[in-house]
Amino acid sequence: TPTPEQSPAPQPSPQGSLEGKDKKQPSLILILVIILAVIGIIIGLLVAFLPSKNEPKEENPAPAATEPEQKEDTTEYFAKELLKKAEYTIEDINLDGFTYGNLTYTGNKDVKLHQVVAETLVDPDTIIVNVSNDKNTITVNIAPTSNNQTVKSTSAECESNASCDSDYIDGAKTLLTATSNASGTDYAFYSYTKANSLISYKTRISNKDSIDESTVRSLLIKAAMTISDKSDKPYVFDMAARLKFPNGKRVKSYKDINQIIDNAVVIMYDDQSIGSVAYIYIEQEPIADVTTTEVSKKPKIEKFTYNNRPYFRFYDGDSSLDVRVYIDNDRGLHVDDLENIQKYIDAIGK
Repeated sequence: TPTPEQSPAPQPSPQGSLEGKDKKQPSLILILVIILAVIGIIIGLLVAFLPSKNEPKEENPAPAATEPEQKEDTTEYFAKELLKKAEYTIEDINLDGFTYGNLTYTGNKDVKLHQVVAETLVDPDTIIVNVSNDKNTITVNIAPTSNNQTVKSTSAECESNASCDSDYIDGAKTLLTATSNASGTDYAFYSYTKANSLISYKTRISNKDSIDESTVRSLLIKAAMTISDKSDKPYVFDMAARLKFPNGKRVKSYKDINQIIDNAVVIMYDDQSIGSVAYIYIEQEPIADVTTTEVSKKPKIEKFTYNNRPYFRFYDGDSSLDVRVYIDNDRGLHVDDLENIQKYIDAIGK
């Protein structure tokens, strides 16, 4: 009889082998099935909720920004369709150019508008500018000549005056005349526009001014280069109606603008309560180097004197406008008290 060590190891029967596999394999398959199912669910969710590459990703629209309320512009304009901006500055007028009468000023950094007056008050087309170079500035009056005036006839008229000299050359399209007098010399430069209108550019040079004729000619030509026939640039008084006014005021009509002079716009107001016309000067930039005194806290208003004239500085946040009012009566008064200044500011646009 074999001992235990010699007895052959018992061999599992085929039936026993099959029973062992059946007990382990179902649990592995179940785990795999569950894992695959979870992966399938995740992929399905990703496909369902992630945006397609070909479709724009939807985002929650941001709430619309609240814009400040804009006052309706009910101003009467001469040619509103030509205006390019909701608000203008004096620099816009100087650099962008404008129309006035039958002329267009095309803009130049060395040629600044000195004065233009409402056409109902003066001969149309008269523009006064300041022209500068590195050392000198002269004031030039620009205006059309009469219909029958020519360069040749102007030269002939000059030559008939013993104190007038002309540089006319037969067939020339430009002319410079110089008329001497006791206080200095009156220069006039004449040049045609493309539409064959003869325009004059005139300046007076005092004997005490150290400007030679060559320099004067150069400055007059520089002014002439800014003038052309009427174009589609905005009308200058329409632009002035969109300059800055105190307390956010707007004029009722471009006709309320009396003139633009240097950096100021002037409104003419017929004050029937005193039987006189008031001219409201509104400087577009604060006057420098003045000492102010506060006359109102809310709203903030200051007072100062400049060139012996009383001014009031109206604040709007960090910006300000300097205002003075001249009463055109027998005595020619400047308004010196806040109450009356405020009265004329309130009258703008009414």
